[in-house]
Order: sequence, then C-alpha cells, then structure tokens
Amino acid sequence: MGRKCSVYGCKTNYKSEEGCGSERKVSVYRLPSDSAERALWISAITNDNFTAKQHTVVCELHWPPGFETISKNGKQRPKHPPSVWPNVPSSQIPTPAPSPRPTKRTSSSLRNTEADQLACFLNSDSVTFCDLQSILLASKSPKRDLLVPVFAFMDDSVVHVQSKKMVNGVPLFVVRISQDLTFVNFHLGVRCTATTLSANKITTLQTWSAFEENIRFLNSLELDNKKKVIQEQLQAMGTQQIGKPVYTPDMIIRAFTYFATSRCLYERLRHDFQFPSVRTLTRITSKVAKLDESAFSSAVFKSLEERQRL
Repeated sequence: MGRKCSVYGCKTNYKSEEGCGSERKVSVYRLPSDSAERALWISAITNDNFTAKQHTVVCELHWPPGFETISKNGKQRPKHPPSVWPNVPSSQIPTPAPSPRPTKRTSSSLRNTEADQLACFLNSDSVTFCDLQSILLASKSPKRDLLVPVFAFMDDSVVHVQSKKMVNGVPLFVVRISQDLTFVNFHLGVRCTATTLSANKITTLQTWSAFEENIRFLNSLELDNKKKVIQEQLQAMGTQQIGKPVYTPDMIIRAFTYFATSRCLYERLRHDFQFPSVRTLTRITSKVAKLDESAFSSAVFKSLEERQRL
C-alpha cells in the first residue's frame, strides 16, 4: 500500500481502497528538502493545522494533469507547489482575495445621472470684495436677488449694507464689510453677532451663502431688553424733542433699579440705555426720599422738570 496523502480530506492510498485494484494506488511526493521550496508547499496546502514531518507526502491528484516535473536525487517530482484539491471540503479551501475595485468612478452617462455639481456650486458661490462692490453698489438694481430690501454705499473703503426698513428712525440692521471680507453687524444700532455663522466658525463673508445667511439672521433677530429700552427712549423723543432728554416713568423706575444696585454699573449702562445722569437721579432722590412706596412712582415723575416730562 502506498503512503497516505497528508492533505486534509484526501482518501487516496487508504486501506479501504485496497480492493479497488492497483490503478487506485496513487503516486505521492515528499516535501522538498530546500527550506524555501518546502515553505511554499506547506503554505499552499489548505489545512491550517498542517504539520510537516519527515515522511509527509502529497499525492499527485493535487497537481493538474501533465504537470511539469524536475529531477531531484535521480527522482522526478513536481516543479511547482500543489494547487488542485479534489474531495477537500470547501471550508478548507482558501478563498482568494477579491479582485480590487476600479479606482475610476463609473461614468455618469452609464449610470444615467448628472455629474457632481458641488465643484460648480462652490465656484459660483465664492465672492470677493470686488464682486460685492460691483453687485451691491451697482447704479441699477442688484443682479443678485436678496431676501430683504437693502441698499449699499461705500465709506472709507468699507461697504455698508443697510436695511430699508426703519424703526423710529433707526435702520433695522447695518452690515459693514471690510476689504478682507471681515464684517461687523449692527441690529437697531446695537452691535451683535450672527450666531448661525459664528457656530460654524465663519468669520468672513467669502461666499454668497454666508452673506445671505447673515442678512436673514439680522432680519429675523428679536429685540432684547437693551434694544427695547432704546426704542422706548426713541419713541419718547418725538421729532420736536430731538436733542432734549425726555424720560418716561418706566425709564425713571428702571434707572433707579440699576442705580440702587451699583453706582459703577449705572455709570457704564447710562449711555447705552440713555438713562438720566447721576445728578438728575440725586436731585430726584432728595425730593422723594421721604415718600412711601405707593407714591414713589408718581413723585419721581413729577419731580422732573417740565421740559423732561413726556
């Protein structure tokens, strides 16, 4: 009986095959003595737990018909490692690596789709300071439609974009754009920041998308307490009272609230909120200091001079 093949699942030259005739006896070959060739043969055998010993052999069924041989020590043996695995379970056959996918993208015409438009959009969306000048400062209507009606003018190499909507004589918003495309926003005369842009770390108006988002944010921004106080003051000052300090009872009461909290704080807030001076508050306090709380509000208002009452 010939030696048994060491490949997992191969049943050639086993005792159960003895009665099948000599034609069932299959030639076998030892592993090469050269260490490099021996390693190639071992790596080609499918069994992961394969251990090569002195008399380990592989039958000729694991080579294709008519395989090439070489002479070693007067005997013929296969030139190349085994590559055919009959009767071997599929789980033991190594799966070859899949062929690499082509690096070139499939043609858009074959996929019946349009080409990627991102590059075209980024190119058309970019803007320079000269573009702002040519479009916003054009003598005719702007070439690009904006979300809200605005007009622009140039002052000291800075483009001012101002809303046409006025609130008590103050524009709803003003955007000052410098030559390096940095910008400063003012909403009802108060400097502010577009949070939708700052959250994305956008500090320059290098694209029309950022410019339009900045205009949209300023147009939809709600009034905070500071702006409401300023608007109350502007409403109290009619056209005939421009330049004269006029105070409503609410402003006087609010001024006393800040003044009672901290005099230093009141000094900082007085100009922003257009409150009375410390001298005026001191004069009012000296007149109404002895009154109870119920009569305090009316006494405060009456203590003002006639020209300062609304």
